[in-house]
Amino acid sequence: MRYAVFFLLYVSMAFAANPLADTSWIETPGTECPDAIIFEATTYTYFNDCYALGADGVIEVGRFEVANSELLLLERTMTGPPNFSYWPEDISRVRIVEIDDDHLVLEAGSRATRLQKR
Repeated sequence: MRYAVFFLLYVSMAFAANPLADTSWIETPGTECPDAIIFEATTYTYFNDCYALGADGVIEVGRFEVANSELLLLERTMTGPPNFSYWPEDISRVRIVEIDDDHLVLEAGSRATRLQKR
């Protein structure tokens, strides 16, 4: 019993530490070329069909962590056109302004993007 309680506590703490794991987001409707981001357990894929070089729509992939209301971008690989990136290539931290069941607001420098859950 003690181990079961410990395991449940550990799992709930791990999920709380990474609220973006296994979620999918798209930029608020009405945007001409909406951004979309899929977060898996530790990796992310950023899509934009208007700017991607390939038919898959992918313009960036990488690993991520969430810490203290920040999205840490790790091992980033840009696959979109040269000089195009959702987050500038020198950025490794994106501020999580808001996250709830339906909305996510991310801010990098002066750019804030409002996304809704897909």
